[in-house]
Amino acid sequence: MAKEIKVAAYEEGKIHTLVANNSGNEAVLALPLNRLVVKVLKVPADVDPVEFATPILKAASPYPDDDLAVGIEVMREDEKSKVVIAAALPESSADDIGEALDEAKLSVVKIDALILGELRFLWPKIFINGADTARRLLVVQGIESYTLIVLDGDQIVSLRCIDIRSTLRREIILALIEAEDFAGGRTLGEVLLLKSPQPFDGHEELCTELRSFAELREVVRDDEEAALRGVADRALEEGTLDALPESWRDVLNETRFKIKFTRWMSLFVGILFLLVGVLFGVPIFYDLRTSSEKDKCRRHRPQYQEVKEMMAKVDLVTKYSDHSTGALAVMKAVSDRLPSSGVTIERYVYKFDDSLTISAVADSSKHVYDYHDALEEIMIEAEDGEERLFKVVSLKNLKSRSAKTSEQSFTIECKFHKDEEVEE
Repeated sequence: MAKEIKVAAYEEGKIHTLVANNSGNEAVLALPLNRLVVKVLKVPADVDPVEFATPILKAASPYPDDDLAVGIEVMREDEKSKVVIAAALPESSADDIGEALDEAKLSVVKIDALILGELRFLWPKIFINGADTARRLLVVQGIESYTLIVLDGDQIVSLRCIDIRSTLRREIILALIEAEDFAGGRTLGEVLLLKSPQPFDGHEELCTELRSFAELREVVRDDEEAALRGVADRALEEGTLDALPESWRDVLNETRFKIKFTRWMSLFVGILFLLVGVLFGVPIFYDLRTSSEKDKCRRHRPQYQEVKEMMAKVDLVTKYSDHSTGALAVMKAVSDRLPSSGVTIERYVYKFDDSLTISAVADSSKHVYDYHDALEEIMIEAEDGEERLFKVVSLKNLKSRSAKTSEQSFTIECKFHKDEEVEE
């Protein structure tokens, strides 16, 4: 997850990034402690930490007229109080940082302390014999400053940054007094010096000075990116320090709005051009397509006419070769459906491929209807199975031949199925 966070540190007037190949322009900015106003405070449980810390940091700031946006990180708390790290970046001292960020084309979303990220990877080197509650002084050597951290076990009880030209002994005594006022008196068990692998002038004098307070142990900073990776891990956690000034936050929101607005406008313009292209392009495309198809139809028309005439001839031959609806077959079929008695056919009128008209007499109307129903049920073989011989069987002119008898005369018109002609 940390690799997905772009982290930048401002040191020695330059911007260093952890993930330089990240295509985004938003980053978490890690600053050395000498660029921030930082205090470790104990805040009553019923008091807002920001309101409590703001006047204290403002009094400690070299720019007391600046409005400070105070970031708070709670280290521990109980029912009565909270122990917090409070930090703020005075805007009057951040012009060079802003210029470096503009040159690197970065927008800052959060400001953290670089040393807090580095502490993530120092704990194994501090507690080489396992965790304990001893008081230690951690001295972090920088290019322009020293960072002094007093630890009770893994808890920070004093946090100071001093200029490298300051009187180190005096500042260490002040840090230890501050820790004693904050967390009570304890014997200093160990002094740790976090240094770079490269030798530097005054190293022996520094070590001699530190040994006068307690046993000295030197810790080499063997991974230059450890602090940035620690800040990246902290950026993914809720409640970690954020000292981003309000004016920077306003610029960030404005930049994000401009980016979103530009994206939406680009999308809108793209959709607009697409719609215009569809509106004017589709009719033109279909006109061209229609013209092309018409040309093809004109070229293929002679072959089409030839095939059509050939199919008509084939249909005609097939029709006259099919005797299933021929006169003899049809008359045989309707004669076979005559009842054994009661119906006498007087006349057939056969029209090829059109109809068959039967004129007959019957002993009663029941014989007439039975014969009519029998004609409707005549089936013949077809291409897809069987089908009725006649499409429509109509009973007509049913009337009595004599008032003295029940004899009936009638006409039945049977229409054949006709093949539907395909329109050109």
